[in-house]
Amino acid sequence: MGNPIIIPHPKQIEFLSNIDNECFFGGARGGGKSAALAYDAAFKYRATIDGQIKVSVDYPEYRALLIRRKYVDIEMNFKPICDMLYKPYGGHWMAKAMCYIFPSGAKIHLAHCDTYGDVEKYIGGNFHYLGVEEANQFPENWIEKIKSSVRSTNPELTPFKRYTSNPGGVGHLWLKKYFYERCEPKNVGTLHSDLYNIDYPDLVSGDAYIDEFGNSRRFIPALVFDNPTLLDNDPSYVRNLMSIRDPVLRSMWLLGSWDVQTGAFFDEWSAFYHIVPAKTLKKFEEEKGQCRLYRAIDYGSSAPFVCLFVQIFPDGHAIVFDEIYQAGLTPSQQARMMLEKSKKWGISEDEFDLTICDPAMRARTHAYLNERVSVVQMYLDEGMTNIHFGDNDRIPGWQILREYLHIPDFDESSDEQRSMPFLQFTEMCEHCIESFPAAVRSQKNPEDVDTLCDDHALDSARYLFKFIDRPYIKKEQEKKGWRDRIRENSKRKPVLSGDLAWCN
Repeated sequence: MGNPIIIPHPKQIEFLSNIDNECFFGGARGGGKSAALAYDAAFKYRATIDGQIKVSVDYPEYRALLIRRKYVDIEMNFKPICDMLYKPYGGHWMAKAMCYIFPSGAKIHLAHCDTYGDVEKYIGGNFHYLGVEEANQFPENWIEKIKSSVRSTNPELTPFKRYTSNPGGVGHLWLKKYFYERCEPKNVGTLHSDLYNIDYPDLVSGDAYIDEFGNSRRFIPALVFDNPTLLDNDPSYVRNLMSIRDPVLRSMWLLGSWDVQTGAFFDEWSAFYHIVPAKTLKKFEEEKGQCRLYRAIDYGSSAPFVCLFVQIFPDGHAIVFDEIYQAGLTPSQQARMMLEKSKKWGISEDEFDLTICDPAMRARTHAYLNERVSVVQMYLDEGMTNIHFGDNDRIPGWQILREYLHIPDFDESSDEQRSMPFLQFTEMCEHCIESFPAAVRSQKNPEDVDTLCDDHALDSARYLFKFIDRPYIKKEQEKKGWRDRIRENSKRKPVLSGDLAWCN
């Protein structure tokens, strides 16, 4: 049986012929990524057997899973492309099962995964091919779990994992780190379009990345200029991209830039202002009478647990000087790790003014002997002290955190110009430095962070700075008494060893 009539363009051919374990076809809008993915899922494997061309869907046991985030996106945007490619090859759409079944019995499933519960349906499955359309809409851990279902027992059917996406969204950071930075494309020059009077980069794929287990991955960059069919049929499309007012969005959608991101929640973030060298920290011994020391915790077990170590100066300036970010630890292991990190900095337990933690940690969720205990109790049993529960009121917490991140404007009338924000991070806080600029706004509530982002470090900071409240400039300190106010806050229901009755 012959293939559907299709004439792929050079970048699509590169994607279709790629045999790496994982391949990401990503970049600007209009690069022909969706059509390439749909075609690849059905006709990836090709061999000539007894004079006949045999492709993936000629194998009765072949199963492919193509996923998008929303069902409406499948129905309106992706399924029409699949219909065009699969029906000429005998693919019959089974609406109830959401899959195409081919004459051989092979199946290609179209699935939507809008919640983690949807993801659970595909864990433990058995698919030869995984295709993730608009992968930037998915958190990394969702994709990691679905990937575990890609396998093959037929040596003729190699399992493949394929992704398409534009820059941006909740998946921007992990896609950038996993593919773009590991397999960075090469800019071999600048091309010019006479039709649109625009210069654009001539990007070619970089080398494949081989991980420590021998798995290979590759990134193939795509621009709208790589899709002459679209340019010929709809020349206004590029003009529409060129007319986007937001320079960040225009850079992503027109030029496929992964070094920017629109929709950022903390648009105040600037690496120049918010990241400081660790060597700029003064010795704690010299500052014990001036500064306050805090730890801020967002609890996680299978999800990452985060602890931030924070130094706050008399003028309200805060520096997050170290962090812990790790998953899979028990509460006791977490406590010992925090104590060890504190010891590394020469800080004894009683030198921390408070440890502000996730309010969910007060619940008695862990069985110990014949009783149930809270995470906080297990921390206390390991020797931690002065633990206080944070406030989980998200929107006011984000507002305060953004005030800390705000970069001051120049004020000619001020005698003492403050040139730095009230919150900074040392270069050792790698996870904070990644997660703050990567946080995006929730589509349901633009005043909130999208919880599908890796927001564990953000939550830790929010608990702490919501407790401390807004940053204070020198005049306000003199008027209100900064240290007295913080001490008063510290008296609100502190958790001390042996005093957990109020946590019930």
